[in-house]
Amino acid sequence: MIRIYSYSRESNRMETPSIAELPKHLADRGRTIWVDLENPTDEETGVLGGMFGFHILSVEDCIDDAWLPKEDVYDGYTYSIFYAAAPDQVDRLVAQKLDIFVGPNFLVTHHHEEIKGLFDTRGVVAKNPGSLLRSSDWLLHGVLNTVIDYCKPALEGLEKRVEQLAEASEHASKGLDDSVKLHKDLCLFRDLTLNQQTALERLAYSEKPYVSEENRDYFRDVHDHNRHLHHRTVQAVERLAWAVESIRAADARRSKNAIRWGVVVLTAVSLPSLVVGVISLPPQTTHLSLKLAPVVLGVVVAYFVGVLVIFKQKRWF
Repeated sequence: MIRIYSYSRESNRMETPSIAELPKHLADRGRTIWVDLENPTDEETGVLGGMFGFHILSVEDCIDDAWLPKEDVYDGYTYSIFYAAAPDQVDRLVAQKLDIFVGPNFLVTHHHEEIKGLFDTRGVVAKNPGSLLRSSDWLLHGVLNTVIDYCKPALEGLEKRVEQLAEASEHASKGLDDSVKLHKDLCLFRDLTLNQQTALERLAYSEKPYVSEENRDYFRDVHDHNRHLHHRTVQAVERLAWAVESIRAADARRSKNAIRWGVVVLTAVSLPSLVVGVISLPPQTTHLSLKLAPVVLGVVVAYFVGVLVIFKQKRWF
C-alpha cells in the first residue's frame, strides 16, 4: 500500500495525489511530500528507484530486512534505518524495521507491517497537516519521536520479566528456561538502540543539509530518549546476568545439601545394620560374637561420633 501526502506551504492545503501525479508535486519545492510505503507491491516499490532516483544500494538495503540501524548520506538525500517495537507485545521485543529517505522537500518511509508510530503520525497529518508537514525534517522528527517513545512499553515489559526472574532466584530454577529468550530480546534491544544512537547523534549534532538549525534541538530530545532506552536496556542485561547466576548458585547449594544429607542418612541407617549383623552371627560363632560385640559396638560408635564431628566442622548440617 502506498500513501502520498502533498502539503502546500503557500496555500496551507494538503492533497493526496496518485503515483502518476507524484513527479509534478515533487518538482514543486513549495511543497512537503510524505510517501508512506506499507508492505508495497513491486510497482509501488518502483517509485524508490524510478521517480525518486534513489541509489540501487539504498533500495536494496531498504528491501532487505537483515540490517541494523544506520544512516547513509547520498547526493540529494539521506537513507536511514530505524526500528520500532510492536505495541501488542508488551512483554517482549518484536522489532519492526523502518526505512526512511529524507530530502529537501520529501520524506519516504518504507515498512512491511503497520507501525503504531506511523499510524498515529498519519492521524495527526490528517487532522492538522501543517503541524508536521511544514518541512521534511520536522516531519522526520515527528515520526522518530513517536516511534522511539512507543519502544518504552516493550522495554518496561522486559524489565518486569527480569525483576520477576531476580525475585525467584532464591526459590526455583524454572525461570532459567525463559531467561534464554529474555536475554535474546534484551541483547537485540541493546544493539538496536546503540546503532540508532549513532544515527540520531548525526541528525542532532552534525551539519546535516536537511535538518535546519531551529529543528536540531528537537532531534537532540529524540536522541536523549533513545539514549535513555539504551541505558535501561544495558542495566536490564546486567540485572538478568546477576539473576541467572543467583539461580544457578542456589541450585548448586540445594544439590550440595541434598548430597550431604544423603550421606548423613546413609551413615545413620548403616550403623544399626552393622551392629545387628555382628550380633546375628551363626550359633557356632556365638562365643566369638559375644566377645567381639563390645569392640565392634565401640568402633561403630566412635566412627559415628567422628562422622558427626566432621560434618559439624564442615557445616553440613
